Amino acid sequence: MENELENILNTSLTKLNVNINEGCINNASVYQTEEHKLLFVKENSKPGSDKMFNGELEGLKAICSTNTILVIFDPATFYGHHEYDIASISLFGGISKEFFEAYFEKIPKSNGFENRKLLYHLFHYLNHWNHFGGSYVDLTINTFESLLNAYS
Repeated sequence: MENELENILNTSLTKLNVNINEGCINNASVYQTEEHKLLFVKENSKPGSDKMFNGELEGLKAICSTNTILVIFDPATFYGHHEYDIASISLFGGISKEFFEAYFEKIPKSNGFENRKLLYHLFHYLNHWNHFGGSYVDLTINTFESLLNAYS
């Protein structure tokens, strides 16, 4: 894969020793280009992942060919409530407490947000359970039970 990426991006890559294999959906690697830019690469060998990869690869080629966009766009974007976004950000961690404090200073939490956040998390857990299997069973059930307790 590294050779393919180097050919597509027309640059040499150095794989960095960064551990991003915390999730059970994909493994991931971080590379540095000869221009000292970082490249995050998801690796998924599950059936059908080649279609997902080819779709994302076309987007990457378009971005690289313009040489003007420095952001990779998420193909799963949608128009929705800001609470859903902030709940999704909190789902997988890695974001500082200061980020959330600054966010909620600009957009204060509405009453009941913490319970709705559980509901938003449950949506993701159910989706991941459906796509990636049993490792999400306990998370899904625990979140569902927390929601039941919050509203009973």
